[in-house]
Amino acid sequence: MLLSTLLPKMIPLYVLVLLGFIAGKKLKVQQDSIAKLAIYIAAPVIIFHGGLRAPLNPSSFWLPLVFFCLPMLLSLFW
Repeated sequence: MLLSTLLPKMIPLYVLVLLGFIAGKKLKVQQDSIAKLAIYIAAPVIIFHGGLRAPLNPSSFWLPLVFFCLPMLLSLFW
């Protein structure tokens, strides 16, 4: 059950990693340019896509609020 749920979500990730590896070897791409691409393009796209697909309910609203306020309060009173 877990494998049938997890596998379709993991295959695109591994295909993308494999394509990046092949492109890096064949095209002689610098590591810095791949890192910049990952940080400035891929990460925001993945985060935005995850935010769009997340179910909205009261518990999903409180979780970011708690993880923002808790460290802030700890830093004030530490």
